[in-house]
Amino acid sequence: MDMKPGTSNNSSLWMEFLQGSVLANPKVRKNYRFALFLALLAGLSIFSSNSADRQVVRLQKLSEEHKAVNSAFVSTRSALMRQSLEQSVLERVAPLGLQRPQRPPIALKPTQP
Repeated sequence: MDMKPGTSNNSSLWMEFLQGSVLANPKVRKNYRFALFLALLAGLSIFSSNSADRQVVRLQKLSEEHKAVNSAFVSTRSALMRQSLEQSVLERVAPLGLQRPQRPPIALKPTQP
């Protein structure tokens, strides 16, 4: 077998890493704070991303709910407008014997003291 010059060194590095002896190395030990800082930043980034995704989903649900409520409002308003038309009111009060007056109503104005 023809071995390349760095092959045995690479396998021993992997073995040290898997056994955990790399973490006890003094050079690595100096950088624990920086590694912890990087891990904290990664966690903060993940939390921020998840929070933004939740807000997007919430806004989409609220937008759909707003559209549904707005549609119901418009249909209710148009039904009320149809029912409040003069002809519609006359048809509904006809069974009660009410009719349109022959003379228009007189507007009373308050007197000034």
